[in-house]
Amino acid sequence: MFKKITFALLTLGLSSNALAGAAGNPMLIPTGTPLIAWEDASFWSIGIEYLYVKASSPEYQYAQIMTDSASSTTLSNETVDSAYHGNLELDATYHFAGTDRDVTLAYVHADMEDSNNSTIFAGQTFVEPFNLLPTRRDFIDQIKGESDQLYNGTDLVFGQNMHIGKIFNIHPFGGLRYADLDTRDNSTYYNNPTQTNHTQATAQISSHYEGLGPRAGMDLSAMILPNLTLVATLGGSLEFGYDNANIVTQTTGNLPTTTTLDKSWYVVPELDAKLGINYQQELSASTSMDVQLGYQATNYFDATENDTQDIFNVNSQVSRQNFGFQGPYVRLQLNMA
Repeated sequence: MFKKITFALLTLGLSSNALAGAAGNPMLIPTGTPLIAWEDASFWSIGIEYLYVKASSPEYQYAQIMTDSASSTTLSNETVDSAYHGNLELDATYHFAGTDRDVTLAYVHADMEDSNNSTIFAGQTFVEPFNLLPTRRDFIDQIKGESDQLYNGTDLVFGQNMHIGKIFNIHPFGGLRYADLDTRDNSTYYNNPTQTNHTQATAQISSHYEGLGPRAGMDLSAMILPNLTLVATLGGSLEFGYDNANIVTQTTGNLPTTTTLDKSWYVVPELDAKLGINYQQELSASTSMDVQLGYQATNYFDATENDTQDIFNVNSQVSRQNFGFQGPYVRLQLNMA
């Protein structure tokens, strides 16, 4: 009976989603889409995704270098560019027998740490955003900028499969998402960096937001071939949480100075999406394996506070920026009755 149902559903290309991702993934990264749903037996789907993603948040500018010549002055903004990093998503789905319903628990971890170095040559000076070294800029030989964006997200969602003919499957889902968004931008200003005691000043902008809220979305699948399916996910959440944002600056020989940017509760909306191709192979009468390749994106809107102007004067409003990540993914999923 099990083989018969499995073969029939594989032929129809039906889909039963695990979780809709986080990253989207920056969403929980969208999770996978199992393609078998036994009608008279419950079963588990265990998935792991390798996420090759980069931060899609605004890039960190840590200095502006000015080059003077006889005829002009050239300004160059020094920026930490985003690069791709490998990360993981894990999820487990329990499919209830005879109902086409399921419940999924998923966890996503994404750590995107980037850096850049700039050298100050003869005839150049620089401006840094923290106004730490107004009288010593000509003594700085090298600047290092670092940007670290850390994401941890957990989803608990319930879903229902709805089959449309022999080709299409819709899987709406809803539940809760917990999101932990942590950004840290660092600057280090060096004098003769090959010598000891050469650091002249350091600065760090940090923003840590934690939120919990409702999540909803939909998975879609369409059969291309008996074992090959086009899959897509669109999801969103509303996170209610607390942000703690600070700037810590220090010059050589002085104590660090901490400026509080934000300590407040607010709601952060999030959207995530993914698009991929799924191949399923039956391994035995009670197990099958899915391999999925695709692209996903996650974005939290106005989630973190990174305004250096609060060091010098009080602004009329808090300036927040988006937090997100995007990139390709590969997924493996084991389905076991």
